[in-house]
Amino acid sequence: MDIHISERIREDPRLFTVVDRASKLLAVEAPPSGQFVKADWDVVAPGGQGRPSEFVEVKVSDRWSGDAATRFTADDLMDQPLVEARLIRLWGDLLQDRSHKQLEELRATAAASEGD
Repeated sequence: MDIHISERIREDPRLFTVVDRASKLLAVEAPPSGQFVKADWDVVAPGGQGRPSEFVEVKVSDRWSGDAATRFTADDLMDQPLVEARLIRLWGDLLQDRSHKQLEELRATAAASEGD
């Protein structure tokens, strides 16, 4: 898995520590096909009242299915069971998108074969 952590996160030692730990959890969750996956961590502003001023977002993507993303508050990242559960869900979202696209391709191939 290709993991990229933004400079903004790297400049904050506390935040970098929890993001680095979360990245390692994500890498463990990824099966062998994870070698084709990229994970990008960055700080984003949500732009809404009553919300934290910043979130840490991780976006996972691959060349077949696109991407999936989730956001954490800094406090969320301190809760390892929460982080692990959300990363498992994120990985599942990416795999589900991949399987849907493969199914669409298979259906298109089958339809084209029937037309021949």
